[in-house]
Amino acid sequence: RIVSKPVRDRVNIDRRVAVTPPFILFRQLVLRMFQGLSYATVLVPDQDRALTFYIDTLGFKKREDFQMPDGKRWVSVAPPDEDYPRLAIVDADDDHPRLPDDPDRKRDRIGSQVDDYVAFVFSVDDCRATYEQLIKSGVEFVTEPYETPWGVEASFRDPWGNVYEIVEPQRSDTSPPSTE
Repeated sequence: RIVSKPVRDRVNIDRRVAVTPPFILFRQLVLRMFQGLSYATVLVPDQDRALTFYIDTLGFKKREDFQMPDGKRWVSVAPPDEDYPRLAIVDADDDHPRLPDDPDRKRDRIGSQVDDYVAFVFSVDDCRATYEQLIKSGVEFVTEPYETPWGVEASFRDPWGNVYEIVEPQRSDTSPPSTE
C-alpha cells in the first residue's frame, strides 16, 4: 500500500510526540510561552523622589509615566540604551487591583525586598569608572570595585536601602595566540 508523503510525515510527527516524555513537552511549551523579562518591581515611598534618583543620579531614562484607569500612577525606568527590562517604580501605598494586598507589609518591605541581598545587577563597560562617576553623583556604595571570576563588580544602595550591583563582565582574550 502506498501512503502519500504528507500522511507519512504526519504519522512520524505523531509518533515522536507520543514517545516524548511529558516533562520535555512541558519544558518546550514553557520555553515558547516566556519570551523575556519585561518588568521588575521596586517598592518606594515616593515615586517622584525615586524618579529623581534613577534619572538624575543613575542616568536611567523614564520609559512610562501615566495614570492608570484606577487612578494610580504607573512609572517605569530603564538604563539609557535599553528598552526592556524596565524597573517599575511602585508606590508601596498603592494596592494591586486584582491581588490581595497588605499595605503595611509592603511598606515594611521598602528597601528590603530581598532582605539585604542584591536586588538587581546592572552590566557596565567599566566598573571602576562607573563607580567613580556614581560616587560623584552621591550614590552610597557598600563595596569598592573588586575582582571576581566573572568580572569586576561593586555594590551600592538606593536611598531606601535596596542593594544593587554593577558588573563589568570578564572579557575573554580574543587576541590571536602568540607565535613566540
